[in-house]
Amino acid sequence: MALYSATHHQDKDTRRVAALEAQLRISHPFRRPTTTKSQRADRVGFGTRPQDGNRTSASRAPSCFGGRDREAAAHDHVLELAHRVLRRDDTISALREKFEHRVARKKAEVQHIAMHLVDANATIAKNKTTILLLHTAVKSLK
Repeated sequence: MALYSATHHQDKDTRRVAALEAQLRISHPFRRPTTTKSQRADRVGFGTRPQDGNRTSASRAPSCFGGRDREAAAHDHVLELAHRVLRRDDTISALREKFEHRVARKKAEVQHIAMHLVDANATIAKNKTTILLLHTAVKSLK
């Protein structure tokens, strides 16, 4: 059971890392291409025994790759953090623009209502005057 869950979590991590790399490749086109361990081994000759019998270079190869893996992991981590920051900045900018647009719309709405109130006040004053005139006319008829 523990072996299954560990494998399951490794698969989950692998999928998460693959999705993250795909996302970074889309959003960061100038990012260096990632290579698998087998591609690196083919390129450098890791895992093959030297023909001349010199074992020191073969014994040093894993430590070199460990450093490269750490560098690549650190590079990927930095890219991930930068991508998060950019996404947050984009989110904050989008929210700011949305709120500024909303505030501008509300200001225009308030200005429009104020204009209608001015018109309504003028109409009310005119109606009051008309009512007073009609009232005085009715009194004069009595």
